[in-house]
Amino acid sequence: MLRWLEIYGGGVQHGSGVVNKNLCFADDTTLITEGLLQVNVLLDCMHQCCTLAGIRINMSKSEATAFDFRRQVAAPTASLRIGEGKPTCLLPQSPFKYLGIRLKVAGGMEAERMHVIRRSKELTTCLMKHQYHPQQIH
Repeated sequence: MLRWLEIYGGGVQHGSGVVNKNLCFADDTTLITEGLLQVNVLLDCMHQCCTLAGIRINMSKSEATAFDFRRQVAAPTASLRIGEGKPTCLLPQSPFKYLGIRLKVAGGMEAERMHVIRRSKELTTCLMKHQYHPQQIH
């Protein structure tokens, strides 16, 4: 699929000149483009490749979000399709989990920081109620 994506175009050009079209880790793929027309091309490419390989895309885990960084507004994602399916559309200001970290496409990791603080407080409360002192546990 990665080779197909290279042929079909799309992606975001970094200041160094390198064009990134996707982020892949195990079975988790993120497609990256600068325009919505390119998104549909990449989604179609992904769908064709998965169909030929006999892979079913889990639409309940498929999410799409878009942000116009020049105008600082959400870009429309309602028209995006993967074959006959439609990914869940997220607002750019809404946090989503990517590889276990809560991020926002519009920028910021506040949701991850708040999650870490909340979980730390919960665990601290549990430890405070524990009958043993940490030095007693070997």
